[in-house]
Amino acid sequence: MLKRTAFTLFELIIVVALIGIIYALVLSNFHTKKDIKVKRLQDLKESLMPLWREGKRVEFIIYNNYKDTALLTNSDINKSYKPDISIKEFSSIESYRVDRYGELKKIEFAPIVGEDNEIKKVDFRFVIYPNGSSSSYIVQRDDEYFVFYPYFEDINITYDSESAKEALTHKRYRGVSIDEIND
Repeated sequence: MLKRTAFTLFELIIVVALIGIIYALVLSNFHTKKDIKVKRLQDLKESLMPLWREGKRVEFIIYNNYKDTALLTNSDINKSYKPDISIKEFSSIESYRVDRYGELKKIEFAPIVGEDNEIKKVDFRFVIYPNGSSSSYIVQRDDEYFVFYPYFEDINITYDSESAKEALTHKRYRGVSIDEIND
């Protein structure tokens, strides 16, 4: 009976493959520091979607009179990503929701607590939820109205508040059959 003193080639290949798989899984959970560039308001959702993964909540926050940004994943500050925005693009925006009477009502975002434990007024907040839905409201910049839909629809840009309200509430489709929408 021979005593075995070494591994076979097959056993070594299996061990190396397992180490490679474990290494790949561990590295995929660590993010390198990346910049999130949001140069246009209409690109906001598209810029943040790569960060969203099944079961994660991504929040993009602008505060301190449109001077500072933060990115939160699952309500924790994500220091791996530094949001980079165009101040000119975001500094003159107002966010609205449509109230139950069909009128635009300005949104007052909940404040956040900064790293220095100081309460900071939030100027803008956009959230992508774990199920893939997102913040849904109208953002006005100058004479443009950006309609952010709750799901995977593209952002709609209109030039008057009535069209924006209709687009957000899908009012033009109420009482219309599916066949009429597809025509």
